[in-house]
Amino acid sequence: MTFVDDAGRALTFEDLVARAGEADVTLLGEMHGHPAGLALARRLFEEVAATSARAALSLEFAERDQQAAIDAFAAGTIDEAEFAARRGGSRLPAEHVAMIRAAAARSLPVVAPNAPRRLAKQARTEGWDALRALPEAERALFVIPDAPTGGDYEARFAEAMGMPGHGPANAEKLASYFRAQLLWDATMADSIERVLAAGRGPVVHVVGRFHVEHDGGLVQLVRRARPAARVFTVVFAEGPSDGDRGRADAIAFVGPAPAGE
Repeated sequence: MTFVDDAGRALTFEDLVARAGEADVTLLGEMHGHPAGLALARRLFEEVAATSARAALSLEFAERDQQAAIDAFAAGTIDEAEFAARRGGSRLPAEHVAMIRAAAARSLPVVAPNAPRRLAKQARTEGWDALRALPEAERALFVIPDAPTGGDYEARFAEAMGMPGHGPANAEKLASYFRAQLLWDATMADSIERVLAAGRGPVVHVVGRFHVEHDGGLVQLVRRARPAARVFTVVFAEGPSDGDRGRADAIAFVGPAPAGE
């Protein structure tokens, strides 16, 4: 496993830990389900937690309406099976569970930052106005972005969705899926800002790498919410590629995912 900065210069794991500890927000753009990447994320958080009594953990897979379940699991009042049951049967990766336990061992908060998937689906199928019309309790579970993201984020999203150079036939479909993406970005950014406003930091936020790499939507919205924040981005990748320059502040090359992953 090797690490480089945004200019391709070699870094050490200790460099990552130091930069994460100095930041207000560290965004770990992981490859979902990659064992070595998951282990690295856990190890990095554990090192930050060990050196900062104000640190906090934030996990993309945890939705805002699951905060009580996160708190109960972290406090040890429910076990992992009950925790999964309260999440609709969805289990977190074992390394994410280990990160929650590491935070709990040091009495650090664990944040459920994301908009529920059902509301992201509603944003996609019904639009922003439908979300704005929801009851107050539901509106507390998401944030609608107040301005579009910049750069090539939408174009890269279209590429990832298999709709590059989308024509009129795909424009509406692309826009609908991009709404859901932006709802997740805006809600996670707002959740991170709330943790910072409460005097916590560094916030280590674990999220899929597309949200982070090449100044992704989450990075933009975190900086919009807290312009003075020191944001450190780390993207995990299997190995070097021609598109690495400017991809993140640091890239961790974690090797190919095992067959079947």
